[in-house]
Amino acid sequence: MHLNQIGIFQGGKTPSNNELCLQGRIPYFKVSDMNVPGNEMFMIVVSNYLKETSKYRLFPTNSIIYPKNGGAVFTNKKRILTVPSLIDLNSGAFIPSKEINYLYAYFLFLNLDLNKFYKGSAVPTVDHDAINELIFGLPPIAEQNRIVATITELFSILDKISLNLV
Repeated sequence: MHLNQIGIFQGGKTPSNNELCLQGRIPYFKVSDMNVPGNEMFMIVVSNYLKETSKYRLFPTNSIIYPKNGGAVFTNKKRILTVPSLIDLNSGAFIPSKEINYLYAYFLFLNLDLNKFYKGSAVPTVDHDAINELIFGLPPIAEQNRIVATITELFSILDKISLNLV
């Protein structure tokens, strides 16, 4: 299947400064927030919130976000939203459909090297048309769940090993 058959790509929006505040219930994530400790997989730590949401369509929980414009594209970061949020203009999101486990989609994205899918030289931009040409296998949801459980268990083992080595 092509990615656009199992989810949709959308770009972020950047609100004006007077639409932001330091506390609230709707997080606004910038590309730089992907580097904040605590945001290694799930976007949890945030600096800014929206004052109101009527003007913006929020990205749903479990959307996979990534840098889509500028030099940050080359960092190849991917993160998961934990609550409905707004992301900045330099970020993109893949919103998985109901037929795919969002963690399965995330693990697929971890293997997708965005450095191979950009256009432009002065300001690189992720080329979504090229990404949509890729074909991925999509097992039944029960098998996706088993794969996710296995990968999660293996990452947990790796984390324990790395704690003992450091």
